[in-house]
Amino acid sequence: MNSVKPNAFLSALLAVIAVVLICIFIVLLVIREVGIGHVIRNTDIVGALEAAVDGDGEQSGYILDQINDMPFNEGKIQPKHIDAFLKDDAVTHEIESIIDAYALAFTLGNHDHHITQDDVVRIVTAIEPEVNWLFSHEMTQADIEELAQTLDDIIDFSSLSVDGLMQDFDVDMTVPLLIISPAIIWLVGITSFIILLFIFLLRRKDIVSAAFAVGIPIALAGLIMLAAGAWLNSTPELPGDIINRFSNYLELPIKLLIQYSLTVATIGIVIAATAFIFKAIRARV
Repeated sequence: MNSVKPNAFLSALLAVIAVVLICIFIVLLVIREVGIGHVIRNTDIVGALEAAVDGDGEQSGYILDQINDMPFNEGKIQPKHIDAFLKDDAVTHEIESIIDAYALAFTLGNHDHHITQDDVVRIVTAIEPEVNWLFSHEMTQADIEELAQTLDDIIDFSSLSVDGLMQDFDVDMTVPLLIISPAIIWLVGITSFIILLFIFLLRRKDIVSAAFAVGIPIALAGLIMLAAGAWLNSTPELPGDIINRFSNYLELPIKLLIQYSLTVATIGIVIAATAFIFKAIRARV
């Protein structure tokens, strides 16, 4: 009796969906790996702070003055010190954790989420050596709690809720917050796996054909993103301040895009090639 062939249209549709989802997953992986630390390290924080303090940025200057006036501060904090502090790996890691918490809260619909004094105490404790350097002082627990209290008094942490920030900046943060949310990358990854599993199950009566059908969309997605990464990497520099400014941010993402795409393409090709070889051997027997 002839075996029932899988629905060709459904298989093709699922394969296309799988390719799209895997491409999105690769992009999300790159964004996740690059992180806010990469942006901070390639941003002219000194220039921004000096422009704010010397220009019309009264709030920035006020905050810096308040921090310098704190009783435990034994130095004179300047924009260059803030720049070095923020670009430290331990500090950028903590900043990334704060942004992750905001993104996850947004994804879960908790738009009232905001950083708290307890969060600041925890963060400062985690990066105590860096904070000690910034203030030229060995911070005690009382100093840390006073710092958190002072920052809350100056900034008002409750105003830094998800909704509050979107209103202050008058920007729809839906897409950026969803992109960096750790929940989204898990959702896309799991959905991709389920689609691939379904493709396999459609052909489960012929495991070799099923493996080949799974390997093809994986390889295709990897090759598509690899081609995109290679094109971005080979694109000559274009004139203009904006293009040159963004070139600093793109070098690492493009490198990671090529690496991840090559890995995915290799996995797909190996699966498909192995299945093809077994199919050829089986045909000869």
